[in-house]
Amino acid sequence: MQQKRVLKRPAISVPQNIEEAGGFLRKMRELEKEMQVVQIEVDEKVAEIREKAKVKIKARQDIIQQYFEGIFIFAQARKEELTEQGKRKTVTIPPDCFGWRYTPEKVVLEDEEAIMAELKKLGQAKFIRVKEEINKEAMHDDKELALTVKGVSFEQHEEFVVKLAEVELEIARDIQKLLKKKTISKMISGEG
Repeated sequence: MQQKRVLKRPAISVPQNIEEAGGFLRKMRELEKEMQVVQIEVDEKVAEIREKAKVKIKARQDIIQQYFEGIFIFAQARKEELTEQGKRKTVTIPPDCFGWRYTPEKVVLEDEEAIMAELKKLGQAKFIRVKEEINKEAMHDDKELALTVKGVSFEQHEEFVVKLAEVELEIARDIQKLLKKKTISKMISGEG
């Protein structure tokens, strides 16, 4: 059977007079200043490490973006083939995949004040919140009627998505924004 080890606490020094008490306070103050210096050194080193890490991370993010755009160019140029003429939206290259998807539809309002006035004129209070803001959820629920109001439209964007297994990363970008990049549009059209 093992014996329990008893750790002894250091004895507590007790000042014997006011001068010794002042000495304790001075020592405490000095030790606190030393700890502050150590903390400043640590903070500086951490800031330096963070800055180096930020540079490394940014470089890798840029390379990931280049790979993403490369996959997009490849996929967009072969979209019909890869999706079997639109029968599927995802292409799997185990364990990863890429593909196309639409974002949730959102209500787009050109001039909220004008639309608010139009809704009031039409008696469509269900599209107006009590705090006098347009109820976009109600517009989603009754899209057909909402579209009769001047200045109201619905928009939805198709995204290109890459999902990487193991690291559980999903990168999604608006296809129209990708296509607006000159280098991408040239490469897809065969100019680049």
